[in-house]
Amino acid sequence: MSSHTRPAGVATQALGLGLMAGAMLLMTVVAVLVFPEEAGGAAIAAALLAGGATLVWRAPRTWAKVVGLIVTLAAATMFFFLAFGIFQVFSPLEFVAGLAFVLGFLLAMIGGIRALT
Repeated sequence: MSSHTRPAGVATQALGLGLMAGAMLLMTVVAVLVFPEEAGGAAIAAALLAGGATLVWRAPRTWAKVVGLIVTLAAATMFFFLAFGIFQVFSPLEFVAGLAFVLGFLLAMIGGIRALT
């Protein structure tokens, strides 16, 4: 395996974590405008998810994949309410953030499990 190729599971897990980080970054921007007191939590979650994606991508080792799965599950547990944004079609920001978060969660979980096998 050359240094420029990654296994499909690692790439999928990193992509999913990146999507989740993007959704949290979008929610950070929304929180700054609407609920400034909650912007810090969303920014920290975006940074942790981006760090997890970077870790999985740059160090595709077993421990990095496990850390990526733990970060995925922790973010999904803390921010499960973003999934309800999918039903808010009249609010584009909530819909896009919810869709990106759910899709990112699914990709990160499937890719992480695939990368471990």
